[in-house]
Amino acid sequence: MITAQDFTIYGSDQKKICGPINFKIKENCITLIQGPNGAGKSSFLKYLVNGSNTHTGKLVLNQSHFNFSHLPQSYSNDFQLPTSLKHILNAFEVKERYLSANLSFDLLWRTCSGGEKQRILLDIVLNRKADILLLDEPTNSLDENSKGVLWKSLKM
Repeated sequence: MITAQDFTIYGSDQKKICGPINFKIKENCITLIQGPNGAGKSSFLKYLVNGSNTHTGKLVLNQSHFNFSHLPQSYSNDFQLPTSLKHILNAFEVKERYLSANLSFDLLWRTCSGGEKQRILLDIVLNRKADILLLDEPTNSLDENSKGVLWKSLKM
């Protein structure tokens, strides 16, 4: 599905962000990207979504178009309005609640814990019709039960 050969990403200052990397991601599998802090894992995922940085090497997508669903490592976590879980899930057309099933529809976003927000965001991403899910540190702030539900829902 996606193959990289000696793929390197550079910032606007031409400083190397990550690479060279080589990999092959097959269809219908879970692929984990590991590396030390600052190695460029998040930058690589952002590149796949936006394609905005300069690069060298080869990145081959075996389809002309992919639908990505991306959960970044960090996000702007405060809606300025008193937004309820019901409004958020409806706005993003969430039909299946995997991780947020036990949260009240009346719960306000600004009063949610970090783990509750992460569970809501994961449900939004998991409900998208995507060929590829890009989840950057998806278990951040999740309790052990929620981590199990996440892994189970990814294997479906």
